[in-house]
Formats: sequence, C-alpha cells, structure tokens
Amino acid sequence: MAPTVGEFTMKLHVTVVSASSLPDAHGPNKKPDTYCLCQVGNLKKVARYQRFQTPVAKDDCNPCWSHEGEVFISPGQPLEFQVYEKHMMSKLLGTAVLQSDQFQKEFDGELHLTGEGASGTIRVKVAPPYVLQVTIDSATGLRNADGFLAGVSDPYCICQVAGHGRPMKGTHFQTQIIDNNLNPKWHHTQPVCINRGGTLEFQVWDSNTKPLPDQLLGEAKLDSENFLSSGWSGDLQLTGKKAQGFISVRVFIEPPEALQSMMPVRLTAGMDGAALVHHVEEHAHEDDQLLPDDKLELKMSVSIKSASNLGNPVPSSYCICKVSGVSKCTRYQQFQTVEVKSDPDPIWEHMGEISIHAGQDLEFELWNKKSLGRDQLLGKAHLSERYFFPDGFLGRPLPISGDRPSAALTVQVLPPRIFLVTVISAHNLPAVDSPLEAGVSDPYCICQIAGQRRHPHKGTRFRTGVIQNNLNPRWNFTSEICLGREQSLEFQVWDSNTIPIPDKLLGSAILDGERLHGGEFEEDLSLTDKGKEAVNSLGSLKVRVARLPPTMERFPEALAVKMRHMARAAIRWSLGQLRQRAADADAAYAEMDTVRKELVEIGALDEPTCHQILDMAICAAAVTVGETIGLKNLRELREDFQHAHNSQHRGIGFMLWRQLEELFACGARLACAEAAGHAEVSFFKTSFERLEACIAEH
Repeated sequence: MAPTVGEFTMKLHVTVVSASSLPDAHGPNKKPDTYCLCQVGNLKKVARYQRFQTPVAKDDCNPCWSHEGEVFISPGQPLEFQVYEKHMMSKLLGTAVLQSDQFQKEFDGELHLTGEGASGTIRVKVAPPYVLQVTIDSATGLRNADGFLAGVSDPYCICQVAGHGRPMKGTHFQTQIIDNNLNPKWHHTQPVCINRGGTLEFQVWDSNTKPLPDQLLGEAKLDSENFLSSGWSGDLQLTGKKAQGFISVRVFIEPPEALQSMMPVRLTAGMDGAALVHHVEEHAHEDDQLLPDDKLELKMSVSIKSASNLGNPVPSSYCICKVSGVSKCTRYQQFQTVEVKSDPDPIWEHMGEISIHAGQDLEFELWNKKSLGRDQLLGKAHLSERYFFPDGFLGRPLPISGDRPSAALTVQVLPPRIFLVTVISAHNLPAVDSPLEAGVSDPYCICQIAGQRRHPHKGTRFRTGVIQNNLNPRWNFTSEICLGREQSLEFQVWDSNTIPIPDKLLGSAILDGERLHGGEFEEDLSLTDKGKEAVNSLGSLKVRVARLPPTMERFPEALAVKMRHMARAAIRWSLGQLRQRAADADAAYAEMDTVRKELVEIGALDEPTCHQILDMAICAAAVTVGETIGLKNLRELREDFQHAHNSQHRGIGFMLWRQLEELFACGARLACAEAAGHAEVSFFKTSFERLEACIAEH
C-alpha cells in the first residue's frame, strides 16, 4: 500500500550507522546478534513503506550496520529505532525516539536507548527532503495537436517528482490551461518537496473536451544535481513522440524551515472525524501561508468614470470590470456599475475593488441593457497590467472594440498600498496552559486585514512562529501586507495547543487605517478580549509598520541597456576566469563596476541596489565557473550567491529581480559552454538573448 494522493508525506533518507555498549546478557564469551528496526513512531499499525530493518550483526555489542533505508513519514510524526537481539523469539534491547523537530534539518548524532534493562546508544543519520520553489514560466514552439479545423493546442503543464508512481501531496502541481496558444505563458510558482538524487519531470499536455483524452505534447527532465547547489533557470527541450518546442522553468532552493509551510494540520492518534472537523474550523487561519511575491493577490481600487460616443440607437448601458484571462471570475474578481439609461455618453463614476494577481490584466465589458431577452455586448476595453501596476493608471481613454470605432472608456486604477509589518514582541501575556503543560502559554501572532472573510487572499495575512512556554515572546517577524484604501490591520495573539484541543485567543488589537497614512512608526498596542474565545484582557503587543514605496516592476529603456551591458561584461569575466586570463577578468570586472556607477548616476536606482546587482552578477558567474572547473570548496561562494538571492532590494519588484538573476546565471553558463567548445553554445546563446529581450519588454 502506497501513501494516498491527499496525504502530505515526506520521504526521509535514514542511515542506521551503529550502536555502542549494548547489554551483554550472555557473558564475555557470547555476544548478542543484533539488528535495528527503523519505523514511524506513534502508529498502531505500521505499513511497509513506513519501516525498514538492518541486517543482523553477529556476536557484537558494538555493531556497525551502516545501513541506508527510506521511510515515508507525515508531518509531526517521530522516528523510532528499536534494537533487537536475534533469537527464535527476538528480544528488545532498547528503543530510541527522534522527534520531528530534530530532523527538520539534517540530523547526524547519537540517541540513548531506553527501556527495561536497556543501555548504550545508537547513531543515526536522517536527511529530510529539500523544498524547492518551482516556477513554470512559459513554453515556445509547441506542436499543434488539435488539427487545422479545431484551432491550435490548449496547453497546460504538470510538474512532478519522477518515479513516485501515484503522486503524493507536495511532489506535484499543474498550471492553468491556456486556450489556443502554441507559446503559452503560465508564470506559475509552487513549492515541491524532493530528495537528493531525485528528478523533476515536466509534462506539457494539450487539453481536450471529454470523451477525448488529453494529448502529451512533450516532456523534459531536470536532475537534482543541476539545481541543489545554487538553483537553476533556463529552457528545457521537450522530448517524446512528435514533441517539439521548449519549456522555460526556474528552480530555487528554500531554507529547511520552509518545509513547515507545506505541512497541513497535524493529527493525533485516535482522533475521530468530529474532532478533526472541529479542529479544522478552529484552526482555519493556520492553513493560510504566504506564497512567493509573484503570487501575491492585490486589492486594486478601480474607478469606472464614463464612456463616450456609444452611438445610435442610444443604449441603456452598464460596465463590468473583471480580471482578464479568467474563465470564471469570483465575486472578488469583478464588479458592475449601475445602469445609465438612454445616453450615448454615460457617466457612472463608480468605484469598486478587484482582487488580482501581479501579472494579470483588467478587462472592461460594455453592455446594452435589454428589457426583453439577453443583454447585448457593445464592446470591450483592455488595460494591460504594465500600465497600472504598481503606480496606478490615470491615463488616456481606452478604445472600445466592436462596431463603434470612436467609442472610448475612461477609467482610473489607484495603486495598492503595501506595508512592511514587523511583529516585534508581546509583554505580560496571560498564562492559559494547565500546570501539567508548564502553566504558561505558547504564543504566536496573526496579522491580517481587519474584517476580511474566512479565506483571505494571499498577501493579506501572515503568521509568526510559535514561541514555547513564554509570556513575553520576541518574534521579530517581518512580512508584507497589501491594504485597500479604507482598511485597517488586526493583530491576534493565540496560544498554540496540540490537537484535538483548539488554540486559544489571548487577545487582539486593531491598528486603524488612518494611523497608517503617515511614515514609519513603532507602537505598543493593548490587547483586548473582544473575540468570543478570548481570555481575560492582558498584555500588549509591539509592532512596527512602514509603507513601502512603489516598486520598479519594469526597467526604462536606458536602464535595460545598462543591465544588458553588465550581463555581457559578466560573460567576459567568466571567460577570463575559465581561461585563466587575469587581465581579461579584471578588465571585465572594471567594466561591470563602471556600469554600476552609471546606474547610480542615472538616479532611478539607489546605490545599495546597484551594489546588490553587481554582487548578484559576480556570485552567479563565480558559482557557475567554480562548478565547471571542479572547485571543491564552493561553500562560501554558494552562501554569497544565496545571500544575493535573498537580499532583494525594495526598489525592484520580485519578478524583475528574478529575471536579472536568470540573465546573469544564463550568461555564465554560456561562457562555460564557449570555453569548453560544447555544442550547447547555441542553445545557451538563444536562452540568453531571450532573457535579454524579457528585461527590455518587462
């Protein structure tokens, strides 16, 4: 029996190394024959994929097994190691337990054996999986599988860890379907769990209407050795029967703590269905995790002002604003104006709010209200995301498509307000745990938009970690919150409990939206007991709030030219290092530094940002070159690259920063291919030029 699709399970690589000082019950002339059983703990019945056993070590109180195995384990479950003496009836010599928080990062150490008559220790190694942020950006040149009369393919992509059979939760995901497009752009990011030695598999399919099955357009694979050191980005060629085209993907490695964000609610043994339902309702806020920045859902305020030249006969018109490219919009992704009767130049002055992802466009539909029959679509207007995000849109009237060539629509889009919120600490929280549980509290804090619905948008809520047994916790946790024009911030402090006991609300505080209009400030908020489940009002919460300036999500042409110049200089620096020509490398670095100074002089980017761009370019090139020439000690280089990867400056948006990172890394791979004379030069050159074009267009 394999893990079910709905379960979140991790595959752990476990090595049972050895044991020492095991009890000798047979005297000095006869040592025990021993083996070790590794299994998932706290289970009444252990499946075969949740355990393995070492070989028997004969006549040894200090056995050395060095046996490797794999165990599928769910979040919160411990690992249990049982050492037995081999007999007709095996005798348990001792048990050791490794709790889940001990192998959140790699574990290599000794555990003491416990139990009746037990003595000695056992040494084990546990390697948890890696957490990746996988982005499927786009595909190009796909095969048309629909035939001439049916249009073109409707592609979607599946990413999964190869060789898993039935895919487990956290090891696969699927993009949306793009209709009638051989060059689709998905820009889909999702975390994936993978072990060292694993392979990512990307399958591009053509979606068909039942009963016709979907058709495989091609597949590509990416081995872990290509991305576990410093990530990976580029184009993969699709293979398979009649396959053609490329798929563009990016892979970034998350820190070990990110594994916690992929884990659902932990269950305890013997918990019944009613208790589970109750717990899920009580802990619904725990399932809301921030996705990467390019998946943040923003609330945009849109004002539909008026339309002009709708012509004769004079219609009774209304306008619908909605997110473009979504087959079925929710009520949060669209709104409608009132009807204006018999006016070729209607004025609505209607303000509404739209929940939209970065990268999505807005669409406006003008309709003629009919007293009988269906309403008539008069035309559509389209507003691209690059015109209203992040700085808003107050520009020209939008042309309306259809049979009214002079018709136009006037709209305004107000920019979102993005705040950097730091939950610093709390003071004098109430103790709500029983004396058996240490008699204090295990607090964590939730920051969210006040009064929002049960299932909030991404980017409108975050949660700190849990501080165990502390009434004066210090979190110093920082995240971004996107607020509408009239919204306030709510902070809730909770006491964490083990299922099935629900968490307890210790208190809450509201930070009024009017208070957020100023600059950066730090404030102590008094916690109150307004919530139904809140205990006695006690304590205070210290927070810091700063409004972020609008981020640059695209480069002006002058800056794009400078970025391409720096990327090509980085290629020359890489070639100088590979060919051991120090003078060439120094000249290229001087050229890159000159570009950095020119970026500062232009004034669109501040000096720290320009320094970070130069550091990122050198780190990406250095790591790639070091791997190519086989440098053994790349640890510091990789740490520098990871630091550059994580130190995105607030002046540049997430997507643009990642595209710059890809550009520099791809340039370094191109230099390595040129220096080695590989046939892949043309492939990397094409990828580099495509990334250059993206920097200019974005």
